[in-house]
Amino acid sequence: MSAAALGARRPLAPDRPSGWWRPPFVAPPLGRGAAGSAVVLHSAPLSSEVGRVKVLLIGAGAVGQVYGYHFQRGGAEVAFYVRGRYAAATRAGFDLYPLNRKSPRAAPVRFEGFEVLTDWAAVAAGGFDIVVICVSSTALRKGGWLTELAGALGDATLVNLTPGIEDLVLITERVPFEQVVSGLIGLLSYPGPLPGETLPSPGMVYWVPPLTKMAFSGPEARTRGVVTALTRGGLRSKRVDDVQAAAAFAGPALQFLVVALELSGWRFAPLRRDKALLALASRATHEAHAVAAARFGGRRPFATRLARPWVLRWVTRLVPRVAPVDMELFFEKHFTKVGDQTEHGLRTLIRLADEYDLPRDAMTGLLARLVDHRER
Repeated sequence: MSAAALGARRPLAPDRPSGWWRPPFVAPPLGRGAAGSAVVLHSAPLSSEVGRVKVLLIGAGAVGQVYGYHFQRGGAEVAFYVRGRYAAATRAGFDLYPLNRKSPRAAPVRFEGFEVLTDWAAVAAGGFDIVVICVSSTALRKGGWLTELAGALGDATLVNLTPGIEDLVLITERVPFEQVVSGLIGLLSYPGPLPGETLPSPGMVYWVPPLTKMAFSGPEARTRGVVTALTRGGLRSKRVDDVQAAAAFAGPALQFLVVALELSGWRFAPLRRDKALLALASRATHEAHAVAAARFGGRRPFATRLARPWVLRWVTRLVPRVAPVDMELFFEKHFTKVGDQTEHGLRTLIRLADEYDLPRDAMTGLLARLVDHRER
C-alpha cells in the first residue's frame, strides 16, 4: 500500500438524527459492605416506556469487565462474547475492586446478571445497540472473527478500544466507517491481587486517574450514546474530535517508556540511571510523533515536545507516588501479557516511517534491544 493511501483519512460521517437513545436512569454511587463481603449492585428496573440499550462486549478481560460493569450501572442490558472455554468462568460473574472509593480493597463489588454468548448466530439475533471491542491489537488480527462480527453486527454502533494506529483501517474494511466509534482507554485495570497486595478474593482491580474522562470520537449521535451510557454508569466520558490522532501522538511516550522499563527489569530506579536508554526512548518517541503527523496531518501538539529524557525520568518518580498501585508490578504483569501488542505497535510505526520516508533509527534500535532481551 502506498504512503498516500496509508495516510488518507475519511471525513467524519454526517450526524445521525438526534435522540438515538436515552439512558434510563442515573446509577447509584458505588457501595460498600462489611469487610470481606461483596457489594452487589444491580441495575434498577426500567420503565417499559423507556427502551433499554443493549451492549455486547467482545472479551471479558481487564477492559471488558470494567466497561461492562459501568454500562450495566448506567441501566444497560449487558452481554459478553467469549470463546467457549471461558464461558463458564464468565457466567459465574466477577468481583471488582474500584480504587476510586473509600477502603477500596476491603470488599469487592459484585458484577453479574449479564448474558454470555459464544457463537455469532446468537450475536446476530441479539439486537444489540452497542458492541465494544475489548481485545488487544494483535488479537484483532487473529483468525476470522472480526469478519464474522461484522456479519452479525446489524446497525449496532461498533466501539473500538484497541490502540493500534492502523486498527481503525482494519475494522472499516469490514464495517461501514459511519457505524464506528473509536475510544481511548483512560484507566488502569489488572487481575488482582498483585504480589504483596491483600484482597478478600481475587478480582479485577481498577483505577481512574483524577480528572480523567474516557475519550471517544465518531459520528455525533452514536458517540453521544456511548459517552452518555458510560457517564450515567459512573465512568466519566467525553466526545473529542479525533481519538485516533490523539492516541497516535499520546501513545508512543507510554509505549516506549514501557519498552525501556522492560529492558530495565521492570524497575524504575535502574531505568532512571540508564541515560542512554532514556535518550533512545526519547528519540524513538519523536520519530513516532513524526509518523503521526504525516499520517493524520496538522501540527504536532505542544505536549509532544516534552518527550525528553529528563521528563521521562521525572515521570518514573511521579507515577509511583500518585497511583494507588505498585506500578512496577502492574507494568510487568500487564505489559508482559500484551507484550506481542507492544512489539506489533513498534514494528508498525517503523514500517510507516519507511512508507513516509521518515527517520526511524531510534525506533529500530529500541526494537532490536527488545527482541534481543526477550530472546535471552
